[in-house]
Amino acid sequence: MSRRLCETLLCLLALGLSWTRGARASELEDAWVIPPGQPIAPVPQNPEGVARVATPAPTRPLEHFADQRFALELRTGIASSVGVFGLALDYELEEHVALNAGVGSNLLGWVGEVGVRLRPFVLSAPGGHAVHAMTFELTATRARYWDVVGTFMCDEDCRVPPLSYVNWAQSEVGWEARFGRVQVRTTIGLALPLNDPQGQRLPDLLLVESFAVGYAF
Repeated sequence: MSRRLCETLLCLLALGLSWTRGARASELEDAWVIPPGQPIAPVPQNPEGVARVATPAPTRPLEHFADQRFALELRTGIASSVGVFGLALDYELEEHVALNAGVGSNLLGWVGEVGVRLRPFVLSAPGGHAVHAMTFELTATRARYWDVVGTFMCDEDCRVPPLSYVNWAQSEVGWEARFGRVQVRTTIGLALPLNDPQGQRLPDLLLVESFAVGYAF
């Protein structure tokens, strides 16, 4: 009698658990069913409790001189490679080597030059907005020269040296920077005369300085 009662109670308990699970599953199913005609609520972009992940800003690539192969410069200076003022065109062979050719005037006549610029040290600024370099430049220049001392110290019996074109070899060191497409340079160096066609009193060495602003393309 007691055994049959226990079996009956266990059967009733199993039926109760089964009914409870079925009812719970039905409630969850009804909770996800959207009644006809009811609009669907939009899903929030940043629900509560979900941390917003910050997206890092894209970094700008570093600048390089070779990014633009050409640069047109306006130069000026004291006995610069294009005289008092002039224009020069640069061509970038690679990041550390550039060729250039220019033309200008020293107020006595036209000046022409060809040269090569070396950049042994190149440094890109943090953020990639500029690039700097130490430069070493070798230039061959042809310019009209006036022997000022010989002209004003000449007496009645001496011959005033005429104006003549002289070939020069120039060696300069300096600094160069490029900010986007704007190029800035400054140099200082020496010029060595290679010929003396009219027997003028040419200096053994001539101090030269230059400043240039250009546009790279």
